[in-house]
Amino acid sequence: MCNRYYNELTIQRIEAMLGDLIVVLDEARNRPHQADQRLTDEVLLLFPHDGRLALGTGRWGFPKAPGHGGGLTMNARSEALDTTWKACARCWMPSTGWVEYDEESDGAKMKRTAYLVNTPDKSPFLLAGVCAIRDGVRRVAMTTQDAPARLYHLCDRMPMPYALEALAEREPEQIIEGVVVAPL
Repeated sequence: MCNRYYNELTIQRIEAMLGDLIVVLDEARNRPHQADQRLTDEVLLLFPHDGRLALGTGRWGFPKAPGHGGGLTMNARSEALDTTWKACARCWMPSTGWVEYDEESDGAKMKRTAYLVNTPDKSPFLLAGVCAIRDGVRRVAMTTQDAPARLYHLCDRMPMPYALEALAEREPEQIIEGVVVAPL
């Protein structure tokens, strides 16, 4: 499952694209830009804040509950949003693509190939997530869904990608059908 994605968008570009739809928090402005996003990184997020959408930051990964093996939960299954994740707010992570891995056994060796999944024109989109404050830190988990047949060979789950333009309607349409897969 996706444990890495890319966000090549700068704060200035996000502001230019979304304009009055968002308020940019200082935490986002003060975060150094990095395109390669990995578990435990501080990532850019769009989330409800004082009746508007805010562009802020959150730490990717929720600490697992005691007795559940420790570590971090990076993904939230869409089927569990109304149960396991009901106390969390919905959010979106600006993205230009996510990474999936294909592993093959070559006899005694495992061969791992990374693939970038993005739009054909490499345009930005949003990845759905859930966020909440835990121990004084805003945490985020990426929302996942069943992968369509054409992506299933990489993983049976995938992030939920949405078009940026649809944020104004508060119900972004999914853009799964338009994504392409290419070796990274």
